[in-house]
Amino acid sequence: MIIYFSATGNNKYVAQELSQATKEELIPLKKLVKNKTYSLTIKENEDFGVIMPTYWEGLPSILLDYLKILI
Repeated sequence: MIIYFSATGNNKYVAQELSQATKEELIPLKKLVKNKTYSLTIKENEDFGVIMPTYWEGLPSILLDYLKILI
């Protein structure tokens, strides 16, 4: 499972390439937040990754807020 957030499309491209190479499911973070999905099920032997930009100020607030609720 690969969750991604992309403001400009660069991280979406990277996430898509990784998803194709690894055959992992690709999920946009915006969709999870919009649907209020705060429970994820990772299948046995499934990898989990998060692709997001890093800003000078730190990580995107949408990701930090999501992770606080998720964890």
